Amino acid sequence: VLLPVWRRVGWRPKQLSWPRLAVLLTGGLPFGLLVLAGAQHAPVAHMGVFMAGMTPVFTVLVGMLLLRESLTGMRSLGLAVIVAGVAALGRSSFGDTGHWRGDLLFLGASLSWSVYTVAARRSGLGPWETAAVVNGWSALALLVLLPWAGPLRLPSAPAGDLLLQVAWQGVLAGLLAQVACLAAVTRLGSSRAWLSGALVPVLSAVGGALVLGEAIGWPTGMAVAIVAIGAG
Repeated sequence: VLLPVWRRVGWRPKQLSWPRLAVLLTGGLPFGLLVLAGAQHAPVAHMGVFMAGMTPVFTVLVGMLLLRESLTGMRSLGLAVIVAGVAALGRSSFGDTGHWRGDLLFLGASLSWSVYTVAARRSGLGPWETAAVVNGWSALALLVLLPWAGPLRLPSAPAGDLLLQVAWQGVLAGLLAQVACLAAVTRLGSSRAWLSGALVPVLSAVGGALVLGEAIGWPTGMAVAIVAIGAG
């Protein structure tokens, strides 16, 4: 879908050096692999807390370091509440569940997405152009990595599952959500755009419970509520 846009803007847009392009690509394949790897070890609710919850914190920190963005008192309070909720759930994860492995991978995904959003804001590219460059290079990198990933399951996967992934991950998450996020970052700034995602931890926990049958324990429920309050 985005190939014509990528061809028009160029394989490496002229305003981006190779190092800046590499930083921009952290929001593509590296982010996706960290999220999917984390999901092998921790519930979806943990993804909402550690990945979506910490993204505003990392984005604000990166924005302060690179863009000299200011941090108001209310925003500082909200970020402190988010960190408290994440820390509470992180403490409970170091038990017998082994969820901490996934939690660390989610934190890595959160940091990579935060760096990406700040880099996208400084790239000079529009939302569709940025999405085209990131998705195009990610597709090429994935083709290089696939031979090392073990036996492929695509040929034997049910057609319904493939269509679901194409629609949900390809069109909704990989295309529309990415463009909408970049448009929000352009208009609101990187930190303010992510502070608007207060419902993500809640929806992740509810979706994991309804679709995957994952139980929401007391520590997880409290952490989700605290992070949502802090992000809001």
